[in-house]
Amino acid sequence: MPPEILRPLLIEWLWESPSELIPTDQQISQVKAELEARPDADAMAALIEECRHYIEG
Repeated sequence: MPPEILRPLLIEWLWESPSELIPTDQQISQVKAELEARPDADAMAALIEECRHYIEG
């Protein structure tokens, strides 16, 4: 999925999910690892940082 489509979806999931869908730190760590492994990881740097920020709380 291209960064411009993926970013708003992940941000919505991180910060606007209803309580029953709030992601765990483990889930966010998995997402972060997947983003870092992408060939376009440099284009995902802001989103990777957002995941890091979410985990560190």
